[in-house]
Amino acid sequence: VRDLLKRLALIHAQSRRENSWSTVVVDLPSSHFTAISNRYAEAREFFERHEVDHSRMEAIRKYFALEYLQQTVTESADELKVAKVLVHGQPYAPNIFEKDGVVTGLLNWSSCHSGCFGEDIAKAICWNLPVKERLEHTTNLLESYHIHFVRYAGIECGVTFDLVRRAFDRF
Repeated sequence: VRDLLKRLALIHAQSRRENSWSTVVVDLPSSHFTAISNRYAEAREFFERHEVDHSRMEAIRKYFALEYLQQTVTESADELKVAKVLVHGQPYAPNIFEKDGVVTGLLNWSSCHSGCFGEDIAKAICWNLPVKERLEHTTNLLESYHIHFVRYAGIECGVTFDLVRRAFDRF
């Protein structure tokens, strides 16, 4: 995960400096958010039909509302006052080539879009680590991302660790 965050910091910093990518990468269509929202609804209905405790599903319901999803992805960079970057969108294990703990490539750029770096950071950490490890290591991982982002973007980039933390927390 640490190396993945380093690679994402490079992508985010480079895309921030060089914006030619923004002419060929389109925003995610509303159908993308509709599909996510619908999958949540289907899962909730499954639990209800099978009389399985779905209290956790209820606790996270608001995060799968179509408007919330779309607003979070499309407006977070502006709300945090950070430049939009190229976001991979799905930095989890099946989309990562890795050898000996070093990420050698990222696959499946079908969900890439212009947005806030916090989205990739949160997904990389939350989707690739068990809860216990995530809770123990999040601050270190965010610090590592920040160090690499500043290294690649330049010291004058204006992205502080606090801003990285707030972006992560947003997602």
